[in-house]
Amino acid sequence: MTAPAPRCSRVRTRAGAAAAVALATAALVGLGAGACGGRKDHGPVEPPGDPDPGREANVRAILLRELEIEVLEGYDQPTFETAAPATAVSGRVGAVHIGVGPDDIAAGGVTSVDRWPLLPVDEIGGRLDEAESKRLQLHLSEDLSAAWIADEISYRVPGCLGRDGRYKVAVVPLRYTGLFVRDGERWVEVLEHVSYPQRIGELVDDAEGMIGKKLRIGRDPRPAVQQPLDVVKRAISADLPESERARLYASDPGALAMWPDPEQELHGSAVLSAASLARSFDASKISLETFRVGMSPDPDGGVGPGTVAWVAATLRVDARRVEGTKMEPVTLRLRGTFVLEDRDQPDGTRAWQIVQAHVSAPVDDEALVGTVRGSEASTEATLPWQRPCEGQWTR
Repeated sequence: MTAPAPRCSRVRTRAGAAAAVALATAALVGLGAGACGGRKDHGPVEPPGDPDPGREANVRAILLRELEIEVLEGYDQPTFETAAPATAVSGRVGAVHIGVGPDDIAAGGVTSVDRWPLLPVDEIGGRLDEAESKRLQLHLSEDLSAAWIADEISYRVPGCLGRDGRYKVAVVPLRYTGLFVRDGERWVEVLEHVSYPQRIGELVDDAEGMIGKKLRIGRDPRPAVQQPLDVVKRAISADLPESERARLYASDPGALAMWPDPEQELHGSAVLSAASLARSFDASKISLETFRVGMSPDPDGGVGPGTVAWVAATLRVDARRVEGTKMEPVTLRLRGTFVLEDRDQPDGTRAWQIVQAHVSAPVDDEALVGTVRGSEASTEATLPWQRPCEGQWTR
């Protein structure tokens, strides 16, 4: 009596996709041609792919859109809140604001500070200014925990008042950079820097010592913040060799470095090929005076280091200028903000790199109004929106 031939059956399981593939592969190998000689060999079994391969791109697009809305709506706000939730930034650092004026520096505490310069108002206190975005750039960190932004702001303030009761509009070009941290389901701004670009030659020639307020020192308590801080100190050094500069500064298409001069807005590879900050000032030394250094939260939800760090600082610049027939030393105080990301390097290691740098010189309201009204009217005490156009000065 002959035993019946074995029957091939399909195995059904409720396991996940990966387990199902493993089980099917094992069944094919175990049964072999002897068990199911009539089955055709279809080759190796391919593991399943991502059921939604565009998910990460979709998430990035959603986060960027939310960030864009947050930034643009923020331009309508005249103040910046330096008090930030501890889940976004350490209380020892707080949110940092650097504005256009010499004393427009604030960090931490339960307070709000003026975001824009001048802040013109009418006779009943209504705002007369407007900040309009001209070139907004948004960049997400690799782990999506933070984002840094840069923009050219067309800051519009009223000039003189015409016979028809309308103001003549004057435009002040401003630079704006900021850093946002993802806190739960929202973006929280922890760093912003607003500046008015000025010619470096004029800054050096007109320098009258260390002008402007200094930041109070503050740092995230995690020891890992020392590494990005050391990178910034080295990156601004006057004796930094070009070969090392390429290691400290990012040069991908999203990299950005802005020095005080209006012509020095460097993108991508220009960050490395253009003049460094020290060379732009012909400086013998550049150092951090005071600083605040923060770090994004641990992406794993613990107390470990984050992947994005930032440094806000006042800088001492020992420059030189021509005085008669000889060179004369001169010292200036600048303000700088630097955003760094912990990135994979070509040699397989990870290192902190500066992805965005913004250095500026302060300018007081009187000088800024002078640029709006013209040099001939810069000594007048009356602000342009407080006088008629029919006066001695006509725009």
